Amino acid sequence: MEEEEREEEEDEDEEREEEGEEKEEEEGREKEDGRKREREVGRKEEEEEGGGEREREEEEEEEEEGGGWKEEEEEEEEREE
Repeated sequence: MEEEEREEEEDEDEEREEEGEEKEEEEGREKEDGRKREREVGRKEEEEEGGGEREREEEEEEEEEGGGWKEEEEEEEEREE
């Protein structure tokens, strides 16, 4: 009986840990999405003012360093535009 209770507690601990990791990943994505929106607004403002080249270069560098889901989301956004 004690062994079953211990196993249940361990399972619950694992579930809480997994939920915490998933929450951290989601928060990370939300922060990155916010930064991406800020860059997009900044880029549009710069282009309206006649610039934009520096911002694009910075974004390309970040893409090279980052990767994964971020690139996929940006490609999807470009297709939507």
